[in-house]
Amino acid sequence: MNFIGGAIDSSLGGWSYAHGGWRFTSLIGIVMPLLALLYFLTEKRTWAKDIETLADGLGQ
Repeated sequence: MNFIGGAIDSSLGGWSYAHGGWRFTSLIGIVMPLLALLYFLTEKRTWAKDIETLADGLGQ
C-alpha cells in the first residue's frame, strides 16, 4: 500500500508543478495531509475493542 501511495504522490507532484508551479505544488502538499488528518479524526474509534482482543490473545 505504501508503494501505491508513493507512486500517486509522485505523479501528483509532477502534475501540480507542471500546471501551477511551486505555489500550486505547495498547496497540494499542505492539503493532502490535512485531508488525511480529517479522515483519521472522523474514523470510528474501536481502540477499546482492539485492546480487549489483543489482551485476550496474550492471555491464552
